[in-house]
Amino acid sequence: MERVLVVDDDPGSRETLAETLESKGFRADMAENGKAALNLVASGPASYGLIFTDMQMPEVGGLELVEQVNSINPTIVNVLMTGFASRTTMLAALRAGAYDFLSKPYTLVELEISLARAIERRRILQQNEQYRTTLERLVRDRDSEIAGTNRNLQELCILGSQSYSIVDLSPKLNDFTRYATQHFNPDTFGIFVEDGPVRKQLAFFDRADRPFREDNQVGYKFTLKNESFNGFIYVGFDSEAGRAFQKHRNVFILFRDRVETFLREYYTAQQHQVQMRQMFVSSIHAHARSIEAKDAYTAGHCDRVDRYAELLARHCGGFDETWIFNLKVASILHDIGKIGVRSAILCKPSALDDIESQEIQSHPVIGGRIVRTLHGFNLEPAVRHHHERFDGNGYPSRLKGEAIPLESRLMFIADTFDAMTSDRPYRRALTTEQAMDELHRHSGSQFDPELVKVMIAAGDAMEAARCELEKKTGGDYFAQ
Repeated sequence: MERVLVVDDDPGSRETLAETLESKGFRADMAENGKAALNLVASGPASYGLIFTDMQMPEVGGLELVEQVNSINPTIVNVLMTGFASRTTMLAALRAGAYDFLSKPYTLVELEISLARAIERRRILQQNEQYRTTLERLVRDRDSEIAGTNRNLQELCILGSQSYSIVDLSPKLNDFTRYATQHFNPDTFGIFVEDGPVRKQLAFFDRADRPFREDNQVGYKFTLKNESFNGFIYVGFDSEAGRAFQKHRNVFILFRDRVETFLREYYTAQQHQVQMRQMFVSSIHAHARSIEAKDAYTAGHCDRVDRYAELLARHCGGFDETWIFNLKVASILHDIGKIGVRSAILCKPSALDDIESQEIQSHPVIGGRIVRTLHGFNLEPAVRHHHERFDGNGYPSRLKGEAIPLESRLMFIADTFDAMTSDRPYRRALTTEQAMDELHRHSGSQFDPELVKVMIAAGDAMEAARCELEKKTGGDYFAQ
């Protein structure tokens, strides 16, 4: 039974987490601060596999605890927890040696995902420790040739345990390629994975700068297989001298295992990131729907603006996925400021008077203040200015032309398109073609003319998305 240490100066949080871990089959000990935790770890450093520790604690904080635990036993996996998450604290946690980071309050799903990753990391660290022990024994027992092989293996262990980025594979793949070309001296080396029906080349080297080929060489293919991916490593030699590779085969198997372990961790981290993103998007959808519940006629509006804005951005081209994701989040939350507007105004079937108009026009400012609190995003400008007009006659700041954030200009077109193609108490929905004519008519006055051109060119895609969204909701949005 794996032993886990829970460190938190809040008794309630400490006991709740310990009970949850014990319900999942772990033996959980508790410590009220880092100093007490260090005493427990120092008294039996091999007894704990995982440590969940709060960051802010008296005497010895979470960061100092992680650093000292790593010096005592680097196979213990540390997970830091805090209620004040930020990019700075996350980087500090990783630099201190923490493997994962949980923001309080966390959900059971988030805890389970973190726990699964920590257990897998613990297994890998123990495996690396076993490799290290084996290598030390080889140094003692073998002659100079085996000692040379041992040095290569030590470098391989270091190569396998170095940190990496879940965003950029290139530095780690370059390290693998360098190691392979130095120690196995191939004429061709490559790491490949299957991306659907396509074979994706992750790393490749050829002494003659030729494209990948398997013919006319003495070649060896080593399978990479995991629940997250399938692929292979290829080493090829142009001459019979390549047959000498056989004496390095066992070392290469360990090298293959290192590559496989790295790719498994990378793809697992990618999946974790996707899951976290999905949970985040689900959460902001829930907030948006709570606002739309005040006005039955705008039910599903934020979902549709999200879809139309993304389609428009992709037809424009030139935006990376991070930018598009931020646009989608802003689109979903663009009307969240309506929480500060009276339902009687939102649902009023007739024209608004001047005072009511001023109140409804306050929602972009309110929404901007609300989204300002989202860590890791800069959504305030996009949300605040999504009702600015291209000619400067919009609100709240009367910005003009390209002074209006691009995200706001995109959302304004998507927002207006949805408003025109949705039923309202005072009129029936326009067709997609009629809505496009209206956008064209007000191009350069209300809307960015270049974006309107793209929108009209994407008319078929917008019509398809509109039909799909109508079919999906089936007229009962809040039942979805």
